[in-house]
Order: sequence, then structure tokens, then C-alpha cells
Amino acid sequence: MTKPNVVKMSELNRYQTFDDFLNLIKIINMNSIGTKILEIRKSKGLTQEELVELSKVNLRTIQRIEK
Repeated sequence: MTKPNVVKMSELNRYQTFDDFLNLIKIINMNSIGTKILEIRKSKGLTQEELVELSKVNLRTIQRIEK
């Protein structure tokens, strides 16, 4: 099980604008999605190559999402 992404207040303070903060949230959400996809793929016993065949998504795309 992976730890949820936690943003410390000190990290938020370094962002000068609300847009910077929103971009950080988007990154966190994408990382969470990628982690979840990785967990589900492994729980089903699938390789990345097998997921490529099932999803019709490029291997490099799967690798980037799970990164």
C-alpha cells in the first residue's frame, strides 16, 4: 500500500500564485492516478505489455503514467 501524497504548508508557501498551487494539485492527482493504475495492474498480475494490449495505449504512455 502506498502513502497518500501529503503537501506540507512550507511547500505551499513557496508558490507565488494560486495558479502555481493549482498546478501542484494537478501533479499530485496525476501521481495518485498513476500509482493507482500501477497497483491495480500488479494486483491483476498484468505486465505493462499486457496492459498495452488490453488498453490499446502505447507502452511509453503506460510507463509515464505509472512513473
